[in-house]
Amino acid sequence: MKSFQLIRALLLLSLARGKPVVVRKRMVGGQEAIKGHNPWQAIVWIPGQYYCGGSLISSNFVLTAAHCLEVLDVSSVIVILGAYKITGNPKEEISVPVKRIVVHPSYNQSDNSADIALIELTQNVLYTQNIRPVCLPSASAVFAPGQSCVVTGWGYLELNRTKPKPVILQEAEVRLISTEQCRNYYERKGVGPLVADGLICAMDILGRSGPCLGDSGGPLVCYKGERRFLVGVVTFASGCGGEPPSVYTSVSIYIDWIEKYVDSTEDYCYRVRGQSCAGKRRINMIPLLQALLLFNLGLLGINGATECGIPLVSRRIMGGQDSQEGRWPWQVSLRRNGKHFCGGTLISNLWVVSAAHCFPNPSIASSVTVFLGSYKIGQPDGNEVPIAVKRVYNNSTYHNEGDSGDISLIELVKEVTYTNYILPVCLPDSTVTFPRGLKCWVTGWGNIKYGSSLPSPKTLQEVAVPLINATECDGYYQTPTSAGTSTLRVRNDMICAGYLNGGKDSCQGDSGGPLVCSTGYQWFLAGVVSFGEGCGEPYRPGVCTLLTAYSEWIVSNVHNASVNVKSATFSGPIISLDNTATPTSSIDNAAPSIISSILHVIWMTVLLFCL
Repeated sequence: MKSFQLIRALLLLSLARGKPVVVRKRMVGGQEAIKGHNPWQAIVWIPGQYYCGGSLISSNFVLTAAHCLEVLDVSSVIVILGAYKITGNPKEEISVPVKRIVVHPSYNQSDNSADIALIELTQNVLYTQNIRPVCLPSASAVFAPGQSCVVTGWGYLELNRTKPKPVILQEAEVRLISTEQCRNYYERKGVGPLVADGLICAMDILGRSGPCLGDSGGPLVCYKGERRFLVGVVTFASGCGGEPPSVYTSVSIYIDWIEKYVDSTEDYCYRVRGQSCAGKRRINMIPLLQALLLFNLGLLGINGATECGIPLVSRRIMGGQDSQEGRWPWQVSLRRNGKHFCGGTLISNLWVVSAAHCFPNPSIASSVTVFLGSYKIGQPDGNEVPIAVKRVYNNSTYHNEGDSGDISLIELVKEVTYTNYILPVCLPDSTVTFPRGLKCWVTGWGNIKYGSSLPSPKTLQEVAVPLINATECDGYYQTPTSAGTSTLRVRNDMICAGYLNGGKDSCQGDSGGPLVCSTGYQWFLAGVVSFGEGCGEPYRPGVCTLLTAYSEWIVSNVHNASVNVKSATFSGPIISLDNTATPTSSIDNAAPSIISSILHVIWMTVLLFCL
């Protein structure tokens, strides 16, 4: 702690001196940013000399301008993340040493071409509300002239530098202009260097705001859907303010170079406050915009739900395996008097979805605690967060076990803080369909077989199962087995998951937990574990409440909370209903990774991640 305070003190001293080595840019005519709205903003600091801006693009890489890092030894650079006030709270900020600096090989100081550099950190950072990566555009991404974007930094407020640099992060709205228009401006005015290929320009149309000295290397961020994309890196401008245009290195042009070093499968990039779901960071903008509106990742109000109770045959993972910590960050444990009784799924920072049968009497809500970030129930760690329940909403159509409407909304007494271990899942809208045999996952702490509880330390279990539509599944339930003919019916608002030969299924204690499916980009909640006969019995797959039948009900009952309800297309992988092979120990490679330091290919992305 003392070392961090010393670093902050030295940084403040550097600010007072106001002597940046590279005379480039801050937010003239802008305004103070809102805390937490730019969680990718980094400070690239060279103690005793100067600092630049930067952007967190993964758990261990920051993108900045090459001119900020000329002739610098790695040991002389420090990256500060989570800062808002430079005199801010050290509990929210972190200072990370640099492992290596990678300057683009084509960087040319004379014409500012390829003015872009990567900073690899010595460690993976833990994502919080104030520390989260920005999204990277694809090489084909188009951000048209006239689009409104935001540039942020702690640079000077005026060119003559008579006033000190601001302590609070500043932001300014600017609009993109064509490279041709920008080039013509600089040539006509005869000011500043020529605008080389690979550079983009932006300016305040009123000529009042823009970056200034000290903003170099910082982010130019633009919206696409509900995501924020790093479109440019602050490079230069001949003045401070809206005129002449400020010039940025285009990120999309260098995305292939960036992805040689940065893991493109990890994704927690920021989405508009509303929260996010997880997914791959590199996005082809055209199909993305056609397919869906993206949700926010750590910031949606949705960007949760919990439940409790006993199902017809409440359920846990039969024939499954231990999951990896952080792989399912939306999974919650509902406990009463310290005992787990149902699962649930976080859908926003205030709401959890679970099963109505977990709450036969919703008035017990005050005695229920939702545990988020849980992994080993018998050995809790620092990632687990308990939150009390404010109220429970059961769907009005549900009355008895096996009925339609076995879904419940749980409102928490306070908003949760997202971490690598606590993130919401995406919700499918009513138009989404799930193909037969789609490989999805059920998770929970239920019994490992009928009548046998999960042994200590009660590690979260996962199992891959194929989907079965309601009509086909109901036919299986009407098929006589050695146990007799079932009296249960599978209705249209339900979906089944499991193998015809049995062996893998949810079981007692898994009720209310998630059935999730991946688009290959994001994880969606397909169902809420509801009921079944036995655990892993032949022709008795697990039955879940189908989320698409209740997405509108959820939205109408979460009040002003932002939840990630979106369209999606699921095309695979498809697995045979007869396949009883043991699932692999890793989740589909397309799944987004939640704990980047541990998982290289997996969530949400999803958020997806939701916001």
